[in-house]
Amino acid sequence: RHMCFHPNGKWVYGINELDNTVDVYEFGTKDGVLSRSVQKISTLPDGYNNRDHGNAKNAAGGPASGPNRPEQTSAAADIRITPDGRFL
Repeated sequence: RHMCFHPNGKWVYGINELDNTVDVYEFGTKDGVLSRSVQKISTLPDGYNNRDHGNAKNAAGGPASGPNRPEQTSAAADIRITPDGRFL
């Protein structure tokens, strides 16, 4: 949904809010063509279990559902890269 270019112009990063991942694409600087994803990176910590919602509660204290679940409200919705291209 959101994308940004690496400072060298050869890579494009796209963030996927629904599955908490970042896709990396090659960008053809001569032809302006975006490749298929060459890498998919999870934004979640190793071992994270998105199905473990047993203790999640909504504002009324009942079982949480949908976007009220804490694990689902931490999805990234923006993406940035440092000017030197070292950190995403």
